[in-house]
Amino acid sequence: MTMKCSNCGTEFIEMQHNWANFLPPRVGNSYRCHNCNAEFYMVNKNGKICLEPCKIGPGPILKFTQKKELRQVIFSPTGHDLATVDWKSSVCLWSLPDGTSQEIPGVLAKYIAYSPDGQTIGMMAPLQLWNVATGTLVKYSNVPNSQRLGLICFSPDGTTIAAQTGDTEITLFDVSTHEAIRTFSWKKVPVIDASLSALAFSPDGATIATGGFGDIMRLWEVATGQERFPPLKHRGASGVRGASGGEYHFIINSVAFSPDSTTLASLSDDGTIKLWNLARGEELNELPVDISYSKSLAFSPDGRFLACGTLRRVILWDVQTYTRRLVLAWGSQMYSISFSLDGSMLAACNGKFLLIWKIANELS
Repeated sequence: MTMKCSNCGTEFIEMQHNWANFLPPRVGNSYRCHNCNAEFYMVNKNGKICLEPCKIGPGPILKFTQKKELRQVIFSPTGHDLATVDWKSSVCLWSLPDGTSQEIPGVLAKYIAYSPDGQTIGMMAPLQLWNVATGTLVKYSNVPNSQRLGLICFSPDGTTIAAQTGDTEITLFDVSTHEAIRTFSWKKVPVIDASLSALAFSPDGATIATGGFGDIMRLWEVATGQERFPPLKHRGASGVRGASGGEYHFIINSVAFSPDSTTLASLSDDGTIKLWNLARGEELNELPVDISYSKSLAFSPDGRFLACGTLRRVILWDVQTYTRRLVLAWGSQMYSISFSLDGSMLAACNGKFLLIWKIANELS
C-alpha cells in the first residue's frame, strides 16, 4: 500500500511488520516518509480511512548499557531509582541520574516487583523477598521452583503477594507470615489455555487479572477467590491459520489496571490493545498497535495515558480520546516499560540498553 506524504508529497511506505503475515494492513499501522521522515498512522474518521501525523518525541535523556539483554525494568515507588532483570536472571539496582548499578548477589529471578513502599523487591522463581535497606533475603520454601513460573505482583497495601504457582494457578501469600492465603486456579485447556503470561493487582486491591495463551483473560475477586465474569476473550476467534498451515493461538502479553481501578487494558500479540469496563466486564475500545511484537503495557500514574512497548518504539495514547499522543523511537524491541512515580519519566528495556525518557513536557 502506497500513499503520499502530506508534508512534502513524497510517496512513503507502510511500516507494518505482521508476524507471518497473519494480519492485513489496518487502522493503526504506521507510515514514514522517505524524504522528510515525517511519520503518520492510519485512522478511521467516520468511516473514512485517512492518515494522521504522529508526534515523535525526543531521544532518551539517559542511556545505560548492560552486559546482558534486559527482560524487565521497574521504577522504585520511592523515587527515581530502578530495578532490572536480564535474560540470564540477574537482578540489578540502578541509581539515577548517574546510572550506577549494583547486582544483587546470590539472586536469580525471572520477574520482579517492588512493594508499594519501595522497601522490598519480590522475585520469582523461586519466590523470594529482598529487603532493599538491609540486603536480607527471604525464600519461600512452599513455592515450587520452576523455570515455567515467574509472574509476581504486590497488593496495593503491600501486605500480600500474588505469585504464579502453576501453569494455571495464582496463589496469594501473606508477606509477614509467608503463609498461603488463597489460590486461584482453573481447569487447563490443552494448547488454548496452556499457561499464564500476564498478571496484575488492581489499585483498589479488589481484583486480580490474569492473561495467557488463547487470548484469554480472567478477573478474580481477591476476597472470595471467585471469577467476577466468565473468561474474557481478547480475540473473538480461538485462533488463526499460520503460515505453515497449523493453528496459531494468540497470547495476552500484558495486562494493566487504570489507577482508579475502573478500566483494564490487555495487550495481545494479535497486534491490538483492548480496554475493558471492570464494572460490567465489557469491551470499551480497541487500540491497534503497529505490529504483533508488542510486549508491555503501563498506565501513567495520573491515568491520562496508556503506554505500550513494541518494536523500536513506545507508543503513548490519550485514554480519554483514544488518540496517539506521542511515540518514543529507539533501537529494537521494547520488552518492558515503566513510569516513574510522578509520571515525568518513562523507562524501557531495549536489548542491552536501559533507556530513560523525560516525557512531562511532551505530554503537557
